[in-house]
Amino acid sequence: MAIHLYKFSSLMRKTLESSFNDYVTIDDELNFINHYIELQQLKQKDKFEFYVEVSPEIESSELLVPTMLIQPFLENAIEHGFASIHYLGKIQLSIRSTTSALHIVISDNGQGFVETNKSHSKHISRAIQITKDRLYLLSKVSKQESYYFIKNKESLGVEIELVLPLLYERPGISH
Repeated sequence: MAIHLYKFSSLMRKTLESSFNDYVTIDDELNFINHYIELQQLKQKDKFEFYVEVSPEIESSELLVPTMLIQPFLENAIEHGFASIHYLGKIQLSIRSTTSALHIVISDNGQGFVETNKSHSKHISRAIQITKDRLYLLSKVSKQESYYFIKNKESLGVEIELVLPLLYERPGISH
């Protein structure tokens, strides 16, 4: 129980620290995500596995991403995508870059995105609207398009792709 409390307090501390930053390095974001996933795996024992793949060309200690942009999508996969499955859930987080953009792909093997009649839904998803607003502001500031799209995979699950500008912690660094 003490280890659970320690992990939870560590995650809360990281959440508070990140709330003061608009951007963090990919290394810092992955550190935060790993803490979050560890807690979720303690809560939902043997329910899902999590994999991260960062392409070798990524300078993860220098490349910046908006803070806590990825976590809401992971939470949706865990809380909604895996809610009623009877097999091992899997989430794959892949980060790669092109010459002009950073591509973050979150893929799961859950039940897929199910459209609901919004008039009957009591849950209001603020995460999607906050993400749209943050990407809009990022596009304005960076003068490069930022966006995401969500699609059901042909097999099981959902795939989300975030496309972001290449922003570096130290100006002048580029790929």
